[in-house]
Amino acid sequence: MKEKGRYLEELGISIGECFRCSIASYRKRVVKGEGSLSSKVMLIAQAPNRQEMVSGRIFTGPSGEVLDKLIVSGGFLRDDLYITNLLKCPLPCCRKPLRAEIEACLPFLRREIEILRPRVLVPLGRYSIKEVLREYGHPVPPRNNEIPFIFGQIFRGGGVFVLPLPHPATVLYRPSFFEPVLKLYGETLSKVRKILNSLE
Repeated sequence: MKEKGRYLEELGISIGECFRCSIASYRKRVVKGEGSLSSKVMLIAQAPNRQEMVSGRIFTGPSGEVLDKLIVSGGFLRDDLYITNLLKCPLPCCRKPLRAEIEACLPFLRREIEILRPRVLVPLGRYSIKEVLREYGHPVPPRNNEIPFIFGQIFRGGGVFVLPLPHPATVLYRPSFFEPVLKLYGETLSKVRKILNSLE
């Protein structure tokens, strides 16, 4: 674990020194991934938000409160998982990421995965879902409105299982979605637990 921690510290330094794209200028500090370094499950969200820049911690504020409720529905706690972001810097005005920005950040996510060696990846939200599926050679839905149809599905390849889920912020924008999203998380994370049990 000490070695993993050291490698992640080095990665954090590299991120803090990165200016490969314009959104780096919006970075006030590096918001590191956090959670159990021995976890076989990695949640991958989109990018740190303004609150996370202030606190320096991933998934703080309302979206973090929602995430905690959602993962508990599947029998997990935050400390059971490792949580990180696709993009390591905040997007100005919460706009959509550009392709060049995603490509600039992908090496950091790849290195994080290489260090931690998770067996299950749970991308949260459409940009993370598309990139993780593409990274492991799975078909990517051609239209954004088709992505909800693959929520909770299991994709296997490249030595990992990928189970896409909506981003917790979806519930903040549309409170009426809370119950269906809660059910979806519960069912999907139950699948994750079964996968983990089968690997033991």
